[in-house]
Amino acid sequence: MADQSLILKGVALDFVFKLWKSDGTILPNPGGLAARISTSGSTGGAASTNAPTCLDTTGGGCRLQLTTSEMDNDWVLVSVTSTDSGAVAGAWALFPAAGALATASAVAALHDFDPASDTVARVTLADTTTDLTNAPTVDLTDVLTAIAALPDDTDIAALDALLDAIKLKTDAIGSLAVTVTSPVADSGAITLYQGDDYSAAHGRDLSFTKADAGHALGLDTATVRLKTGQTTWTASSVVETEAGYTMTFEPTAAQTRALTVRRQGYELEAVLADGDVVTLAAGTLAIMKDIPAVT
Repeated sequence: MADQSLILKGVALDFVFKLWKSDGTILPNPGGLAARISTSGSTGGAASTNAPTCLDTTGGGCRLQLTTSEMDNDWVLVSVTSTDSGAVAGAWALFPAAGALATASAVAALHDFDPASDTVARVTLADTTTDLTNAPTVDLTDVLTAIAALPDDTDIAALDALLDAIKLKTDAIGSLAVTVTSPVADSGAITLYQGDDYSAAHGRDLSFTKADAGHALGLDTATVRLKTGQTTWTASSVVETEAGYTMTFEPTAAQTRALTVRRQGYELEAVLADGDVVTLAAGTLAIMKDIPAVT
């Protein structure tokens, strides 16, 4: 039997009911039960496919199993009678829910995946695919031609020179594809390790670039801050470049140790020389919790 938490169109239903006597008391064990069904598709009424049965011979609880076809209607009128003396016929109107509500059988089918016949959609995850469309073209034709032209008694020094030329070309593969300044990803997300220093001297600084070829913002004379819900850091340097500006932050171990929220938003904000406040960027800051040393 399908899920009974909702009355659904086209889904079989266990309809539970009680009958009453004319004096207002419950029929404890109704006998001679019979049911008729009228529906939006057949208003004349007909005997139900299944006969009603008594489940509780003391409390009078009864059940009528309505079939899928009986429930496949906009409305269903159920009438039940008993041959017991003084029994009052019961009548109930049901309005099955239609639309895209999933049945239990449809949900169960989701678990029956067959790798031999079922198709799985191909999914591309954001921020996990490296785009090499801008990678340099590496042409080794000249190197291979030079190798083929070498005489049989080529000395080791000449061969080393050719191998060095090959290495220079292969090292260039993918070098223009992705530019990431750790720990700030291309997407703008920042990942920091709690309790770590991020100094420029060790190449671990937080570096941001802002495109502004006309240098209208004047960030080199502004105060640039990185703000989160737990801290505010001021940029250690703001350098004007041809394309705009590069802003660098160098949080200390004490500053990163104070970050206890594992995931929080951040804003890169500038207070310009004239007092205007400009939000330059926003993103997510993820904190990798420090593991204390065991002594």
